[in-house]
Amino acid sequence: LSALLSFSCEKADPIQKETPQISLNKKSAEIIKADNDFGFELFKEVCDLAGGKNLMISPLSISYALGMTYNGAQEATLQAFYDVLHFGDLSKEEVNESYKDLMDQLLNLDDNVEFALANSIWYKEGFEVFPEFIQTNLDYFDAAVEEVSFSDPATVDIINQWIEDKTNDKIQDMLDFIPGDAVMYLINAIYFNAKWKYQFDPEETYQGDFYLREGAVHRASFMKLEGAFSYTSHEDFTAVELPYGDSSFSMVVMLPSEQSTVDELVEKMDLTSWESW
Repeated sequence: LSALLSFSCEKADPIQKETPQISLNKKSAEIIKADNDFGFELFKEVCDLAGGKNLMISPLSISYALGMTYNGAQEATLQAFYDVLHFGDLSKEEVNESYKDLMDQLLNLDDNVEFALANSIWYKEGFEVFPEFIQTNLDYFDAAVEEVSFSDPATVDIINQWIEDKTNDKIQDMLDFIPGDAVMYLINAIYFNAKWKYQFDPEETYQGDFYLREGAVHRASFMKLEGAFSYTSHEDFTAVELPYGDSSFSMVVMLPSEQSTVDELVEKMDLTSWESW
């Protein structure tokens, strides 16, 4: 969560290209808000379970996998999906159309960014699946659907290969085995690769002190860049936004203050605070 960077006044090219914007209807905008709300709640839960270890999660990926699963839910289980994913009074059709709209736009937002989002459903050979469930996920999530033998050890390799292909070899050996009571896998894979809009010069790298949570000091390599960036300073942290490509995508780096900690910053992170910051 924490990183250290140095910034000063603008020295970049003054000619700025207008950043493409995602165009969302009211219902799709509600899905974005719901996803962000879910994402921060998920992040806190995962941080609690991580026990201070470094971690990386993709709330968007998890949301898409749960979105596919949601289409097979009824009654109390369906209501649980609505509660956890903050869908509010959106209908199933509105939820699915919003997921599709967002996916279509993300995939075509920036020619300077490699972005891939793929979904798949793998179900046990002979397991009866409602055709409307399959069709809905084909129509709205562009999901690849395969009926395979879960008892065949080669199926693990087939699913792992799909994940590996869709993440450009970054995620490998996701499955070790398929449990005997498993009947279906619903998988989302996201791949993102992009250069910074403003490149860090390797020759500007310098050695500095990195302070660990226990108070120990570790010597680390620091990147340095001068430019104009969105930045905020708060009593508990400082934050900067680093754009990729043509600025359609960006990375927000948050650094706790000397009086605060990573855990305290995570505790304050929710949708309301994020929008305020």
